[in-house]
Amino acid sequence: MGYKALYRVYRPRTFDEVAGQEHITDVLKMQVLKNLISHAYIFAGPRGTGKTSTARIFANAVNCLDPKDGNPCLKCEVCQSAAADTMIDIVEMDAASNNSVDNIRDMREKVSLLPAAGRYKVYILDEAHMLSGGAVNALLKTLEEPPPHVIFILATTELRKIPKTILSRCQLFDFKRIAPGEIEKRLMEVADKAGVKYEKEAITMLARAGEGAMRDALSLMDTCIAGGRELTAASVTRTLGTADYVRMKTLGDAVLANDAKETLLTVNAMLAEGGESGNILRDTIIELSGRISAAGDGARAVLRALETLIYSQSTLRYSNTPDIVLEAAMMRAALPETDTDFRDLDVRLAGIERRLDALEKAPRAAAPESGNGEKKAAEAHKKTEVLKEAVAKEPEAELLDDVAQKLINLVGKDKVEIKD
Repeated sequence: MGYKALYRVYRPRTFDEVAGQEHITDVLKMQVLKNLISHAYIFAGPRGTGKTSTARIFANAVNCLDPKDGNPCLKCEVCQSAAADTMIDIVEMDAASNNSVDNIRDMREKVSLLPAAGRYKVYILDEAHMLSGGAVNALLKTLEEPPPHVIFILATTELRKIPKTILSRCQLFDFKRIAPGEIEKRLMEVADKAGVKYEKEAITMLARAGEGAMRDALSLMDTCIAGGRELTAASVTRTLGTADYVRMKTLGDAVLANDAKETLLTVNAMLAEGGESGNILRDTIIELSGRISAAGDGARAVLRALETLIYSQSTLRYSNTPDIVLEAAMMRAALPETDTDFRDLDVRLAGIERRLDALEKAPRAAAPESGNGEKKAAEAHKKTEVLKEAVAKEPEAELLDDVAQKLINLVGKDKVEIKD
């Protein structure tokens, strides 16, 4: 037999081995323990988060001859058949390629047959959102009132595409992206079992590159150890085209320090070493996002840089010159004075003008009965003239963030009383 991918070899076989989905696996274990099995389920969530694996474990557990705390025992003949993919009572279908009315009708004819070895016949429909309209209609009645020995599990990455008529007939479980720490733990377990030597930093880099998908992280690990059995930070950096942590920290510091020269030099060094522009941009966004909570008064600068880089991602993705797009984005992030986005400038200036007009007219409209009232009106008028002069002198960017706030504070503090 040829080489088998790591994510297939080390696929979880019990609920306890499923990483990061305890809010789902705990409920399913309890259903198995108390024999509260529903007739239809929907497992929805991002790719590589354990939907199909959990469906297989559940199908095994409900048929296991001696379940342990809701988990399959892995020793009985049913569990052995399930592990070898020879359990005829567990039917897995790819709805993307079996989405026609005829496919569903064929399934409907077979659901009436009793299980051959276990208590339930379980149908797992992967990518269920790919079912055609006719196939959905053909499935509805069977899904609503199936024979007591049949369980349907629909797995999908596009829950919004599942018709409400299907949703209302199923128990819904939402799978979430897996935390990097959970992925790291699983990668180290797999590396130990596979006899792969590794550096902790390399595992951390792979976990982060997986972006919440365990299968993606394992596939990347497979790629990095191809041709050898050692996993190092250097090999991960070289294979994935990413940057090492030291470089990313240097780049993040340069951007937030508004050091354009250091920013450009660091980016060029990464590109020269084989870094892929999209990965560098993504890793910089991740690096800066991790600094927001600790930024304090500098959080605004971090957010501005993040917005600039995030906005550039779509441009870079479709550009014929991604390296240049990356360099330009990094320079804009490092140089606040290059901002040219004043889409709401007219609106905010109009608000400032209305408040200035109100302050100008207020002293004339007021009819103060005492010298004290006249004094307040004169002070308000004086402040208005000072602010008008400031508006004329301030640059646009500072006007938005400084003068507008000063004016709002002034109007809030010095309200002129107008009498009839």
